[in-house]
Amino acid sequence: QDIDQNPLLWQAQGISNDDIEEAGCVADQQQESSKLSPRKKPSILPVLIIPGFMSSGLEVKRSELHKHWEGKRIWLNLVSLGLDGFFNKTKKGSQVFDDDDNEDEDEDEDHGDVDVDGDGDEEEDRKQATCNIIEEDQHLAIHKSMFLKHMSLALDNMISEHPDVEVRAMEGLNGVDYLTPGTLTNHVSYVFGPVIDALKKAGYKEGVNLDAMPYDWRLPPSELERRDGYFSGIMRKVEELYETNGGIPVVLVCHSLGCKVGYYFLNF
Repeated sequence: QDIDQNPLLWQAQGISNDDIEEAGCVADQQQESSKLSPRKKPSILPVLIIPGFMSSGLEVKRSELHKHWEGKRIWLNLVSLGLDGFFNKTKKGSQVFDDDDNEDEDEDEDHGDVDVDGDGDEEEDRKQATCNIIEEDQHLAIHKSMFLKHMSLALDNMISEHPDVEVRAMEGLNGVDYLTPGTLTNHVSYVFGPVIDALKKAGYKEGVNLDAMPYDWRLPPSELERRDGYFSGIMRKVEELYETNGGIPVVLVCHSLGCKVGYYFLNF
């Protein structure tokens, strides 16, 4: 401003009139350009979730051992562990008695006289209840064995899977919201579900400014990148969120083991 008001200072600084006029024209053009195309930035920062290992969902991509499991979540899934009866009580399951129902039932139990269906044949009911318990135990053992075959890695390298199985990380928010999604199970298996719901109520939109990067927590970081391209995937996702939201910083929300994974990514 002083130079503009006192031409003598121009000469002292070695600045000619042509230089001043050219600089003024460039400044005017930049100012006009900013007025014509103002850069609007979103009011909320985009969020990318990196979960802990419990909430990093894994699904069965291929299975020659249990075709019915293909395309379904295996980690963590109570049904694949054979614990579906925890939420779905059926007559096939073992009989559950409430000790506080009445004293008569307590007395019958003490004397070994239990008539489940009221037909007077306590011995037959007892045999049926025992068979149900044995069948449940067998059902649970089979599912646990099948679960381990899908989830375990080879002992010689702790990288290779069973040759008939391919398990991979789920994609997006579906892999981090609930362990066992469902109307009856959401309230007891939530992980990031309530957080995601709160962010959506605040204006976040899935795939626009809110996303997640589950990972196969069974593998070391180097193998995560070699086999799945995981850290390259995070980089692409961050760049996508950054560009989609007007070039503002992306917030990494990391939890538990996800903090270690996020730290590895920042040094990737």
